[in-house]
Amino acid sequence: MGSYGRRPRGWWSVVGAVALIATVSACGSSGKSAASGQSSASASQSSPAKLETVRIGLIQDQPLYGAVWLGQDDLYGTFRKQGIDLKLVYYPTGTAVAAAVFSGDVDLAIGNAAPVISAIDQGQQVSALGSGGTNAQVILASSKLTTTGKAQDLVGKKVGSSGPFSTAMVQEALVQGGLSATAASIVNVTVPGSLPALQAGQIDYLITGDPYVGQAVDQGIGKIWRDFRVETGSLGKVPNTVVWGKTSYLTGNPAIAAGFTKALCQNSNMASANPSQAGASMASKMPGDKASNTTLAAAAAKLMHCEISQEDVATTNEVIVTVGKSAPKTVTYDQFVWSGAPAAWASASGK
Repeated sequence: MGSYGRRPRGWWSVVGAVALIATVSACGSSGKSAASGQSSASASQSSPAKLETVRIGLIQDQPLYGAVWLGQDDLYGTFRKQGIDLKLVYYPTGTAVAAAVFSGDVDLAIGNAAPVISAIDQGQQVSALGSGGTNAQVILASSKLTTTGKAQDLVGKKVGSSGPFSTAMVQEALVQGGLSATAASIVNVTVPGSLPALQAGQIDYLITGDPYVGQAVDQGIGKIWRDFRVETGSLGKVPNTVVWGKTSYLTGNPAIAAGFTKALCQNSNMASANPSQAGASMASKMPGDKASNTTLAAAAAKLMHCEISQEDVATTNEVIVTVGKSAPKTVTYDQFVWSGAPAAWASASGK
């Protein structure tokens, strides 16, 4: 991606893993829900004399958001080295995360780009600091279906989606297959209820990410119909997650914003350079089978990067605006990316 950028897109794990990005607690017992007003605590280690608290909102912890939570004190510790005491604050939906940014309950958010583009279109001043990695989503088909792998399979079928970004991905897949974006019926599902819905036949297909992809395949509930993690076209290039905040916060706290961005990129760079180690670190905070989780998280780490390119913004506009119609007009690169981000990206890569 850009100067140190886009790495080969191998098999991704989480979404989304991602996801991304699929409810896994990466903070172990320390992560608390936003409803309780608590967030993850910092481990003690050597750090600058004064730490600035940065609260970041997210839906859940999983390799989808690995570029953020790998920087915690008991993993890479990169945020503390930048003078930041990172607090992870959890919300049930992406809409709630975005609302928390606008209300000032959190300083930053990590999630898909749809709320960013929609907010900019509505005249709100928000900017992205960096990406969490390329598209980590997968469309699963019910194991009961006979499929061809072509877009025609989706015609008249019920496709489960947990949000507008996922819905736009399905619609774009239909359009690229020469079909109408409305050829399939989109059914809104919750992340925890998505696999039960697929298993019960309430939906025929499901767009999701790991650990749900792995669970569906392992349990015989579903099979991979389309894997965006390994695609090189536009749908494979869409940033799966971005870290963003109000522009006023970023410009009012430039040193904090730059330090956070540098740490974010260092996390991504270290994870993609040594995915096995990153996978083991992430798996240490994930419930379930550690060997399986390590494999999934290591695959996720390979796709991590933080720089946002012109191409990223173009493909994001294509999916979210042109097809998903989450906003009536596209946003420019300068509108989307915080002005101080490129220098922080370069600093993280030693340039």
